Amino acid sequence: MAVRNCAGSLFAVAVLVAAGFFLCPPAEAKGSLAYECPYLGDPTRQTLEPMTQGQQGWFFRKTDFRENFEVLPDTAKYMARLATAFKKQGAQLMIMPVPPRIMGAIKYTVKDQQFQNSYDLEAAKASFAGFLKQIEDTGVTVVDLRDVSLSETDKQHFFFKRDVHWTTYGANLAAKRVGETVRKMPDHNTTGEAKYHSEQIDSDLLESKMALEIQQLCKSTVPLEEMPGFTTTLVSSGAAGEDALFGDSTAEKMIVLGSSYSAGEKFNFAGFLSEFSGMEVANFAISGGQLFNAIISYTSLPEAERLHPRVVLWEALSHYDFNEGGSKFRQLIPAIYGECKKENAVLSREFHLDGNTQPLILQVPKEKNIQGKKYFLFINTSSKDVVKFTLDLDHADGDGEWITIDRTDHFTSTGRFFLELNDELSAPLTSVTISNMPEARGTMEVRLCQSPEGEEEAAEVPTKTTTTATP
Repeated sequence: MAVRNCAGSLFAVAVLVAAGFFLCPPAEAKGSLAYECPYLGDPTRQTLEPMTQGQQGWFFRKTDFRENFEVLPDTAKYMARLATAFKKQGAQLMIMPVPPRIMGAIKYTVKDQQFQNSYDLEAAKASFAGFLKQIEDTGVTVVDLRDVSLSETDKQHFFFKRDVHWTTYGANLAAKRVGETVRKMPDHNTTGEAKYHSEQIDSDLLESKMALEIQQLCKSTVPLEEMPGFTTTLVSSGAAGEDALFGDSTAEKMIVLGSSYSAGEKFNFAGFLSEFSGMEVANFAISGGQLFNAIISYTSLPEAERLHPRVVLWEALSHYDFNEGGSKFRQLIPAIYGECKKENAVLSREFHLDGNTQPLILQVPKEKNIQGKKYFLFINTSSKDVVKFTLDLDHADGDGEWITIDRTDHFTSTGRFFLELNDELSAPLTSVTISNMPEARGTMEVRLCQSPEGEEEAAEVPTKTTTTATP
């Protein structure tokens, strides 16, 4: 995504017009279909996903028309455990599902156009409502954006007409809803809130992949959309007396995890969050990070770098599926608790990585009976360049699994990796094989740890007592 400024002197404008160029695109037309786009449905010309045109300059992607939303039972269990893990670190997990663009712009659809002609809004709304309830039932706090995504003015909409993202107007409304949700937390500290102020600083035109693709598929000139830029500044830290003089803050902290919606500086979402929540906000979102990349990157950090927030806000775009995150949840949950110390590990071994192709093998004695989510692997490398490898886990009954850890694309590299064992494999773990690292250099330490969850379960098992009969 790129932006360019739509400004210039009158002389510059005159020169460009005389030369046949326009500094700013013409205003878009109104009507059923505003632009002539004969190639919109041509798969040989598309470089992105299929699109369809709506009214008044709106364009939609195929993924905008998702109708079915669900949290499957196994996923719900993972989400509940994830919320519990954060809570034990003093943080409340909030998930903010961003509704599909089509829900916020349904009145701009054209019923005889592809994808729009078969979309069932009522079914989608009912499914999405059930989806939010399923998340809430896991113990996660849900930030509900359904009503605010419908908000618009004469010139501003929650979403862009010709881009996948929310506008700064939409980011502002979403942040306001988060602030409202935060203040409903029963133990929220209102006395130490910081005060922030946001103001517009510029206005650019949004040059995004989707907008440029639309222009390539249309004969009409399709104007770029305006994108006001904002900045947020701290007005008062929330501290009192001498602390305030030195800028120390008593405000609670929030971290943001998510995609380009949250990461994009031009959207100013983190700034708006500070303004409406009174919290210090640290933005760990990753552009292009899809659903899990940012939260995996954050939880993989050493504990000292995690800032100990009061709120963890996970922005989740609706076209991604939580149910595809089984192995990812198995990385997240132990990472939140953190690695075990070397002296407390069930097993520990250090390997030297010299770029060879020989697999690294950790043998696990069968009699240790290591199996299930009560145990996890912690892998720590001396080089953050180690971002991809394969794990083969073999069990005593001949069953096992292999998982590829791949952090090559849109991740923050930490050199630290976690994976809890699979609860569906009941036989003892016998070996862990790490392979496919031909370029790796440095050292890799592998520890097999008992999870805090497993320790708690063991502590809850009642001790058997023996009663001796009195003769």
